[in-house]
Amino acid sequence: MTAPLFNRDALMPGMIFGRRSHAPISYAIMLRTAGLRAALNGTAWSHDAILIQHNGRWYLGDAEMGQKARLTPLEDWEAAMRRGECKAIVLWPTGASIEDGQAAAWWWQCNVYGSTYDRLAIKQLAWRWMAEVAGNRLGREEEYYCTESCDAAWSTGTTFRPSPWAPKLNPTPGTTRKRTVQACPTFHVVRAALTATGRKHAIAI
Repeated sequence: MTAPLFNRDALMPGMIFGRRSHAPISYAIMLRTAGLRAALNGTAWSHDAILIQHNGRWYLGDAEMGQKARLTPLEDWEAAMRRGECKAIVLWPTGASIEDGQAAAWWWQCNVYGSTYDRLAIKQLAWRWMAEVAGNRLGREEEYYCTESCDAAWSTGTTFRPSPWAPKLNPTPGTTRKRTVQACPTFHVVRAALTATGRKHAIAI
């Protein structure tokens, strides 16, 4: 039997899972959102997802380009990690309760699952990076990209305040990383969420 990479006993709905892969688009996202040093030294990631428990199984609430927001079995992430295709990190909002996480995961299922990927927001983010244009939330209200959906689940679906991504209006995986390594972090790494074998595939920060 293949040893699990994630410790199911340490998991809680609402956890944020970050992932970095070797794909060129992953490096491009990390470079844009976290900077050159973090992209090259292995401490950045390019995708955020929220952990959801459904019918006794664990899934990642994923909003990925070219696909509708879906529930990806946790085993799929583990399989990709074993193949050496990606690494992962597990985070929890500092000070949040188990009930907050459950509420965030439920909100994602009810409001994000099945929605269209927010391509417009990504285009506007690219323009903002180039032009440094200020403004409000980008994209379409009924569509989501990865970190945007996680932020919406925590900021709208729970009473936990402020959002771990605040005051950023259009958070990215780079924002999640920044909130984890800053002096007063709003996320902390849940190292127990990875097994001893899983830690070999962990994003180390």
